[in-house]
Formats: sequence, structure tokens, C-alpha cells
Amino acid sequence: MQHAMSRAVERLRAQGVAVDELPAPDGWQRLQAAAQAINRYEGARSQRERFQQFGERIGRKLAALIREGLRMPQSEYEDARSHLEQMKVEVNSIFWEYPAILTPAALGPAPKTLESTGDPSPNAPWTALGVPAIAVPLPVEGGPCAVQVTGAWGRDDALVSVAAQLEKFVGD
Repeated sequence: MQHAMSRAVERLRAQGVAVDELPAPDGWQRLQAAAQAINRYEGARSQRERFQQFGERIGRKLAALIREGLRMPQSEYEDARSHLEQMKVEVNSIFWEYPAILTPAALGPAPKTLESTGDPSPNAPWTALGVPAIAVPLPVEGGPCAVQVTGAWGRDDALVSVAAQLEKFVGD
């Protein structure tokens, strides 16, 4: 995936598009963990009745996620929510300077089987933040791969424009 991202950035730069490489903001790794905690906690509560009704028949992975989320202390959930709110301020300051941020949509190409869609962990923080995002397919061998383009809250119009330009510049 990293190679595909590098090629996409090279193509953008060749078209005269300014692309800056930024380090992840302070607290990003903790945000990734917080996003997963929030997902487990809220997901478990939204699926509790189905789990009580069907148990493991809802799927082994989902059942495990629900059991784990139901065991999570509310204080852990509240800590995760608090960190998420802090990171919204941090990320908002980045969007003041940059109209869009490019990141991998997943950790690699899609799996060859239908057992899973792959590891979407790079997407989890953006989903938790609630920013608009679009995955733009990259022309790579070996399976589908995409770059994720995120934009500031309420700037969906700019995001769509950036994604369309990206698709035009990196497509074969």
C-alpha cells in the first residue's frame, strides 16, 4: 500500500499539485485506540438485543466484539470520547492550512477471499472524527487498493473536487 501511495503522490506532484508530507498529530495513536474502543462500546450496545436473541449465530467475530464491548467500563468509553473531542480540535487546525488529507484507505490491498474486507484501521480515526472521506481507487496490480481523501467538517464540496482531481491525476 505504501508503494501505491508513493506513486499517487509522485503523479500528483508531476501534475503540479503541491503535496506536503506531515507527521501524524500528537495523540493520533491514542485516537486510533479510542476509535476502536468507541466502536466496541457503542456497537455492543446497539447490537445487544440481537446478541441476546441469536448469540453466536450473528457471527463469531461480531459476537466477540459485542461481549468485549459490553464488558468495557463506562469510564474507559468516556476517556475515549474525551480524547476524540481533543483530537477534533487538533485535526481542525490542520484543515485550516490544508483542504484535504491523503492517507491509505486500508493497510493493504483487498483480500483475495470474501472472509473479510481487509484491515480498515487507517480509516477508524477519521470515522470517529466524523469528517467526510472518499476512497479513490489506485491503479495497482494484485487487487483493489485506494487512497482515502478526508476533508474538513462541512467542506464536502471541496472534498469531492479534490477526490475528482486525484482520480484524474492518478488513474491510468
